[in-house]
Amino acid sequence: QPISSSFVVDNFEEGGYMAFEIIGNSMNDGSIHSIPNGALVLGKLLGKEVLLENTASGLLKSPLILIDKARIVCKQFTGYNPSNDSISCSNLNDSPEYSDFEIPVSDIREIYQVVKKQL
Repeated sequence: QPISSSFVVDNFEEGGYMAFEIIGNSMNDGSIHSIPNGALVLGKLLGKEVLLENTASGLLKSPLILIDKARIVCKQFTGYNPSNDSISCSNLNDSPEYSDFEIPVSDIREIYQVVKKQL
């Protein structure tokens, strides 16, 4: 079911934007950077090439929304593995049930950089 929400954004760049509701606590570590269960985030659409080009520069510090073949997840981008063409993802919550993982780039349909959140 579609969600209707308003976000106040200081600087609105050209591009596609979409809002997502966060389900689960994998990105909740109790810090100011947490994105807890039920939060709404506004994501700016990125191309895969932007993600891969910025791997070395560290420009992608904010969490990402990744839409792959089977799911939509909010994760922290931690790097690119060229040997198997996958991106590494981690969670802010360090609880054992939230382990780091890799997603093949070929499985990723869309990538959104989180630009704003509402708790």
